Amino acid sequence: MKPFIFCALLLINFAYANSNPVNIGYVLHGPPFHIAEKGKLIGGIVYDVSMGIAKKAGLIAMLTELPTKRTDEMLIKGSIQMLCFHNPKWSYTPEKLIWGPEILKRKEFFIISNQTSDLKSHDELKNKLIGTHLGYHYSQLLTKLFKEGIASRVNKLKTTSLYKLLQMQRVYAIVDNEYSFYYRTQTGDAKGLKLSSLVDKEYSLHCALSKHNISLTNLLLEATHAMIEDGAFVGLTHKYTQKE
Repeated sequence: MKPFIFCALLLINFAYANSNPVNIGYVLHGPPFHIAEKGKLIGGIVYDVSMGIAKKAGLIAMLTELPTKRTDEMLIKGSIQMLCFHNPKWSYTPEKLIWGPEILKRKEFFIISNQTSDLKSHDELKNKLIGTHLGYHYSQLLTKLFKEGIASRVNKLKTTSLYKLLQMQRVYAIVDNEYSFYYRTQTGDAKGLKLSSLVDKEYSLHCALSKHNISLTNLLLEATHAMIEDGAFVGLTHKYTQKE
Protein backbone atom coordinates (compact mmCIF):
# COMPACT_ATOMS: atom_id res chain seq x y z
CA MET A 1 0.00 0.00 0.00
CA LYS A 2 2.81 2.42 0.93
CA PRO A 3 4.59 2.08 -2.46
CA PHE A 4 1.27 2.82 -4.17
CA ILE A 5 0.72 5.98 -2.08
CA PHE A 6 4.30 7.13 -2.72
CA CYS A 7 3.91 6.66 -6.49
CA ALA A 8 0.58 8.47 -6.42
CA LEU A 9 2.14 11.45 -4.64
CA LEU A 10 4.96 11.56 -7.18
CA LEU A 11 2.44 11.61 -10.02
CA ILE A 12 0.44 14.38 -8.34
CA ASN A 13 3.56 16.52 -7.81
CA PHE A 14 4.68 15.91 -11.39
CA ALA A 15 1.28 16.89 -12.75
CA TYR A 16 1.19 19.99 -10.53
CA ALA A 17 4.63 21.16 -11.64
CA ASN A 18 3.88 20.67 -15.31
CA SER A 19 0.55 22.47 -15.01
CA ASN A 20 2.23 25.50 -13.40
CA PRO A 21 4.76 26.88 -15.89
CA VAL A 22 6.16 30.38 -15.57
CA ASN A 23 7.53 32.41 -18.47
CA ILE A 24 10.90 33.94 -17.60
CA GLY A 25 12.68 36.27 -19.99
CA TYR A 26 16.35 37.01 -20.51
CA VAL A 27 18.50 39.18 -22.77
CA LEU A 28 21.45 37.20 -24.08
CA HIS A 29 24.79 38.76 -23.04
CA GLY A 30 26.99 35.68 -23.22
CA PRO A 31 29.10 33.92 -20.56
CA PRO A 32 29.18 33.87 -17.63
CA PHE A 33 25.68 35.36 -17.40
CA HIS A 34 24.22 33.30 -20.22
CA ILE A 35 25.62 30.07 -21.64
CA ALA A 36 23.74 28.94 -24.72
CA GLU A 37 24.02 25.91 -26.96
CA LYS A 38 22.26 25.59 -30.32
CA GLY A 39 20.10 28.61 -29.51
CA LYS A 40 18.99 27.24 -26.14
CA LEU A 41 20.00 28.65 -22.76
CA ILE A 42 21.63 25.84 -20.77
CA GLY A 43 23.63 27.61 -18.07
CA GLY A 44 25.14 30.78 -16.66
CA ILE A 45 24.45 32.97 -13.63
CA VAL A 46 21.10 34.27 -14.89
CA TYR A 47 20.02 30.74 -15.84
CA ASP A 48 20.94 29.36 -12.40
CA VAL A 49 19.21 32.19 -10.54
CA SER A 50 16.04 32.11 -12.67
CA MET A 51 15.71 28.34 -12.51
CA GLY A 52 16.43 28.39 -8.78
CA ILE A 53 13.65 30.89 -8.06
CA ALA A 54 11.14 29.00 -10.20
CA LYS A 55 12.02 25.70 -8.51
CA LYS A 56 11.73 27.26 -5.04
CA ALA A 57 8.28 28.55 -6.01
CA GLY A 58 7.23 25.09 -7.21
CA LEU A 59 7.03 26.21 -10.84
CA ILE A 60 8.49 25.07 -14.14
CA ALA A 61 10.56 27.78 -15.83
CA MET A 62 9.94 28.43 -19.53
CA LEU A 63 12.85 30.58 -20.72
CA THR A 64 12.41 33.11 -23.53
CA GLU A 65 15.11 35.25 -25.14
CA LEU A 66 14.08 38.90 -25.49
CA PRO A 67 15.31 41.88 -27.51
CA THR A 68 16.89 44.45 -25.17
CA LYS A 69 14.39 47.19 -25.94
CA ARG A 70 11.29 45.01 -25.48
CA THR A 71 11.84 43.71 -21.95
CA ASP A 72 9.56 46.31 -20.33
CA GLU A 73 6.86 45.79 -22.95
CA MET A 74 6.86 42.01 -22.47
CA LEU A 75 6.66 42.34 -18.68
CA ILE A 76 3.92 44.96 -18.80
CA LYS A 77 1.82 42.82 -21.16
CA GLY A 78 2.39 39.74 -19.02
CA SER A 79 4.02 37.86 -21.92
CA ILE A 80 6.76 37.06 -19.44
CA GLN A 81 6.38 37.00 -15.67
CA MET A 82 9.94 37.72 -14.57
CA LEU A 83 13.32 38.90 -15.80
CA CYS A 84 16.33 38.66 -13.48
CA PHE A 85 19.59 40.58 -13.15
CA HIS A 86 17.83 43.84 -13.92
CA ASN A 87 17.91 47.29 -12.35
CA PRO A 88 15.22 50.02 -12.19
CA LYS A 89 17.70 52.51 -13.71
CA TRP A 90 17.97 50.37 -16.85
CA SER A 91 14.20 50.16 -17.29
CA TYR A 92 12.25 52.50 -19.57
CA THR A 93 9.16 52.30 -17.33
CA PRO A 94 10.26 51.06 -13.88
CA GLU A 95 7.06 52.29 -12.24
CA LYS A 96 4.99 49.87 -14.33
CA LEU A 97 6.88 46.85 -13.00
CA ILE A 98 7.22 45.13 -9.64
CA TRP A 99 10.81 44.98 -8.39
CA GLY A 100 12.08 42.16 -6.27
CA PRO A 101 14.70 42.62 -3.54
CA GLU A 102 18.38 43.00 -4.31
CA ILE A 103 19.80 39.59 -5.19
CA LEU A 104 23.43 40.52 -5.76
CA LYS A 105 25.68 43.44 -6.54
CA ARG A 106 27.77 43.75 -9.67
CA LYS A 107 30.92 45.84 -9.72
CA GLU A 108 32.62 47.27 -12.79
CA PHE A 109 36.36 47.10 -12.16
CA PHE A 110 39.32 48.48 -14.05
CA ILE A 111 41.28 45.46 -15.24
CA ILE A 112 44.99 45.91 -15.86
CA SER A 113 48.12 43.97 -16.78
CA ASN A 114 49.95 42.10 -14.02
CA GLN A 115 52.91 44.39 -14.72
CA THR A 116 50.89 47.56 -14.08
CA SER A 117 50.82 49.13 -10.63
CA ASP A 118 47.47 48.93 -8.86
CA LEU A 119 44.88 51.61 -9.61
CA LYS A 120 43.16 53.32 -6.70
CA SER A 121 41.83 56.57 -8.15
CA HIS A 122 40.29 57.83 -11.39
CA ASP A 123 42.96 60.56 -11.31
CA GLU A 124 45.49 57.90 -12.33
CA LEU A 125 43.72 57.50 -15.69
CA LYS A 126 44.95 60.86 -16.98
CA ASN A 127 46.29 60.57 -20.55
CA LYS A 128 45.44 56.85 -20.59
CA LEU A 129 43.57 54.85 -23.23
CA ILE A 130 40.74 52.76 -21.74
CA GLY A 131 38.88 49.87 -23.36
CA THR A 132 35.11 50.09 -22.88
CA HIS A 133 31.94 48.31 -24.02
CA LEU A 134 30.11 49.94 -26.90
CA GLY A 135 26.86 51.53 -25.71
CA TYR A 136 27.56 51.12 -21.98
CA HIS A 137 27.13 53.94 -19.49
CA TYR A 138 29.95 54.46 -17.03
CA SER A 139 30.38 56.46 -13.83
CA GLN A 140 30.12 60.24 -13.90
CA LEU A 141 33.81 60.45 -13.04
CA LEU A 142 34.92 58.31 -15.98
CA THR A 143 32.43 59.91 -18.38
CA LYS A 144 33.77 63.34 -17.42
CA LEU A 145 37.35 62.22 -18.12
CA PHE A 146 36.32 61.10 -21.61
CA LYS A 147 34.24 64.21 -22.37
CA GLU A 148 37.02 66.58 -21.31
CA GLY A 149 39.69 64.66 -23.21
CA ILE A 150 41.62 63.87 -20.03
CA ALA A 151 41.42 60.17 -20.90
CA SER A 152 40.49 58.41 -24.15
CA ARG A 153 38.41 55.33 -24.87
CA VAL A 154 38.27 52.49 -27.37
CA ASN A 155 34.81 50.95 -27.74
CA LYS A 156 34.31 47.28 -28.52
CA LEU A 157 31.08 45.34 -28.88
CA LYS A 158 32.50 42.03 -27.69
CA THR A 159 34.06 41.59 -24.26
CA THR A 160 36.58 39.13 -25.70
CA SER A 161 37.90 41.90 -27.95
CA LEU A 162 38.54 44.12 -24.93
CA TYR A 163 40.61 41.45 -23.21
CA LYS A 164 42.66 40.89 -26.35
CA LEU A 165 43.36 44.63 -26.62
CA LEU A 166 44.67 44.69 -23.07
CA GLN A 167 46.77 41.55 -23.53
CA MET A 168 48.32 43.09 -26.64
CA GLN A 169 49.01 46.26 -24.60
CA ARG A 170 46.92 48.38 -26.97
CA VAL A 171 45.08 49.94 -24.00
CA TYR A 172 46.12 50.80 -20.46
CA ALA A 173 43.06 49.21 -18.84
CA ILE A 174 39.60 47.87 -19.62
CA VAL A 175 36.38 48.06 -17.62
CA ASP A 176 34.51 44.84 -16.90
CA ASN A 177 32.64 43.19 -14.03
CA GLU A 178 34.15 40.68 -11.63
CA TYR A 179 31.95 37.78 -12.78
CA SER A 180 33.14 38.18 -16.35
CA PHE A 181 36.78 38.50 -15.25
CA TYR A 182 36.75 35.37 -13.07
CA TYR A 183 34.98 33.40 -15.79
CA ARG A 184 37.74 34.33 -18.23
CA THR A 185 40.34 33.49 -15.61
CA GLN A 186 38.83 30.00 -15.40
CA THR A 187 38.81 29.58 -19.18
CA GLY A 188 42.36 30.90 -19.56
CA ASP A 189 41.30 34.01 -21.49
CA ALA A 190 42.55 36.50 -18.88
CA LYS A 191 46.18 35.38 -18.67
CA GLY A 192 48.54 38.09 -17.49
CA LEU A 193 45.69 40.29 -16.25
CA LYS A 194 44.35 41.26 -12.82
CA LEU A 195 41.56 43.22 -11.17
CA SER A 196 42.73 46.57 -9.89
CA SER A 197 41.36 48.00 -6.64
CA LEU A 198 39.52 50.72 -8.56
CA VAL A 199 35.78 50.20 -9.06
CA ASP A 200 34.13 52.45 -11.63
CA LYS A 201 30.53 51.65 -10.75
CA GLU A 202 28.46 49.29 -8.63
CA TYR A 203 24.98 48.03 -9.51
CA SER A 204 22.33 46.27 -7.47
CA LEU A 205 20.74 43.37 -9.35
CA HIS A 206 17.06 42.52 -9.00
CA CYS A 207 14.33 40.52 -10.69
CA ALA A 208 11.66 42.61 -12.42
CA LEU A 209 8.18 41.09 -12.34
CA SER A 210 4.91 41.63 -14.17
CA LYS A 211 1.82 43.13 -12.54
CA HIS A 212 -0.25 40.63 -14.53
CA ASN A 213 -1.11 37.41 -12.71
CA ILE A 214 -0.18 38.90 -9.34
CA SER A 215 -0.59 35.55 -7.56
CA LEU A 216 2.21 34.10 -9.71
CA THR A 217 4.36 37.18 -9.10
CA ASN A 218 3.82 36.82 -5.35
CA LEU A 219 4.95 33.18 -5.48
CA LEU A 220 8.16 34.25 -7.22
CA LEU A 221 8.73 37.10 -4.76
CA GLU A 222 8.25 34.79 -1.78
CA ALA A 223 10.71 32.32 -3.29
CA THR A 224 13.25 35.12 -3.90
CA HIS A 225 13.03 36.34 -0.29
CA ALA A 226 13.39 32.77 0.99
CA MET A 227 16.52 32.21 -1.14
CA ILE A 228 18.06 35.43 0.15
CA GLU A 229 17.41 34.39 3.74
CA ASP A 230 18.95 30.94 3.33
CA GLY A 231 21.94 32.20 1.32
CA ALA A 232 20.99 30.24 -1.79
CA PHE A 233 22.03 32.97 -4.23
CA VAL A 234 25.52 33.13 -2.76
CA GLY A 235 25.80 29.38 -3.23
CA LEU A 236 24.51 29.51 -6.81
CA THR A 237 26.98 32.19 -7.86
CA HIS A 238 30.00 30.97 -5.87
CA LYS A 239 31.42 28.94 -8.76
CA TYR A 240 31.42 32.04 -10.96
CA THR A 241 33.68 34.01 -8.62
CA GLN A 242 36.46 31.44 -8.27
CA LYS A 243 39.81 32.28 -9.81
CA GLU A 244 40.38 28.72 -10.95
